[in-house]
Amino acid sequence: DEDVIKKKWNENAKTAIAKAKDDFMNLSSAPLPLEQSEQAVTEGEGCWNAMELEKSFKHSCESINVNPGSVMQVLRVCLSGIGGGPVLWEMAELLGKDEVVKRLETALERIK
Repeated sequence: DEDVIKKKWNENAKTAIAKAKDDFMNLSSAPLPLEQSEQAVTEGEGCWNAMELEKSFKHSCESINVNPGSVMQVLRVCLSGIGGGPVLWEMAELLGKDEVVKRLETALERIK
């Protein structure tokens, strides 16, 4: 979605997407059942499910002083190519870790 990128792609968005990609890489590829996720986080074991992806993204953004809401739509475009659509975190969970990381790397290389 070129309109979203034109309006929202800036240095903060680029930095946030790069940080999120790096942090997503540290999550386990294996999804855990949602009811086990809180226990896994408490024990320091992130997993690949919608809830953990959202937490990881928010933490990534906040750690670099970027409002997660200001780059959420950019993340969606990086993953799906469009500015709207299905719930972002469930979509990312279904795509899987390797595909999400690959798409973020591609976006960071191609979007200027």
